[in-house]
Formats: sequence, structure tokens, C-alpha cells
Amino acid sequence: MDIGTSSVRASLYDQQANPLPRASVKVTTSFRSTPEGGFEIDPDDGFSKVVSAIDSLLEKTNKLKAEIEYVAPCAFWHSLVGVDAQGRAATAVIPWTDTRSAAQAAALRRRVDEAALHARTGCRIHPTYWPARFCWFAERDRKTFRRVRR
Repeated sequence: MDIGTSSVRASLYDQQANPLPRASVKVTTSFRSTPEGGFEIDPDDGFSKVVSAIDSLLEKTNKLKAEIEYVAPCAFWHSLVGVDAQGRAATAVIPWTDTRSAAQAAALRRRVDEAALHARTGCRIHPTYWPARFCWFAERDRKTFRRVRR
């Protein structure tokens, strides 16, 4: 299962990791972009695309005489979804392509020793990494920032 910014793809493979013929589906996803560098995916729509991909793959392969033994997911390289106290998405899915926090990343670089931070955490200061995004939400969308618990 590959959950990406352009589509959700699901495929079946044999025990030697060979793709099974005609055992693959692709469900196109949609996103909203903004002039200031925003790139968002609605979490409910994204979830429904994952469900649709799984259902379509199972329907397409329902005649196979085998069981699915393992599931390997891959999803949204360093993305962020804020979750509220009830466990519901409080933000859109903010994938790697969202660059709205570039100014916050620059401000963080002026405030902290990036080399020391990288040595301690493995994370550089970058608009796609969470520290800059947390700062962006705190500055630009305080209401959402206060709702998010995880």
C-alpha cells in the first residue's frame, strides 16, 4: 500500500516479492494548494481513498486462491496531521510539498544551533520538518494549534 500525494496504490505480491499479474490498483487523490505554498489533503477524503484502494484490490483479486499474509504500508514522507483530544484529525494532511513554514524555518535557524540540533535529533531545520510547521501553526493558525493534542 503506497499512500501518496497524487494517488493511493495497492498491489499484491507473491512470497518472492514478485508482483502478481493484474493485482494492482491506483486511486487518484486530490489536494488543495495555496499561493503562499500551502499543499493540503483532506484527511477524511484521503482515508476514503485508502479504503477504496483496498476494496478495489480485493474485488479485483477475489478469485485468487491465496491469503494476504503481510501488509506493507508507505505513506506521506514527513507529513503532519494534527489530532484533537477526541482522536479526530484537527488539521488537513500537510505533506512534504507544503512550504508555508519557510519563514519559520529561517527564524529557527537564527535562534538555535542547527549543527547541535542535527547531532542530537538527526533533524535539520527545514520547512518540511515538524519544528518549523509547529511554529507556522502557532503563528498563523492559533485556534487550530490550541486544538491539537497530538
